[in-house]
Amino acid sequence: MLKKMGISHLQTRYPFELSGGERQRGALARSLLRQKPLLLLDEPLGPLGPGLRKEMLELLKFVADEFKLTLLITTHQPEEALSLADHMLFLEEGIIIESGSPKTLLSAPGCSELRKYLGC
Repeated sequence: MLKKMGISHLQTRYPFELSGGERQRGALARSLLRQKPLLLLDEPLGPLGPGLRKEMLELLKFVADEFKLTLLITTHQPEEALSLADHMLFLEEGIIIESGSPKTLLSAPGCSELRKYLGC
């Protein structure tokens, strides 16, 4: 699993010796070992810089395909959601205000709050 995450060379290091991205990859590797069909990620890219965010987005896409996983991700970053999602839910104060595929949500007139959030 460490090899698939690109961190096999770090297997002898302690967590405090790892960078934020390396720790994220380690946590992802540990969660994949459980072999569950659903992976819940709460703001997984939040603490990462822009370059590492892009790299981790690609890794999450790979992981979802490779392990045939459903990823349930919470994020406040529309670009993350749009790049990963097959289906999206937008919540406001705990209430679903819009739901659908990214393509549908971007092309439909939809909710004004949603369009403002997406920058459309």
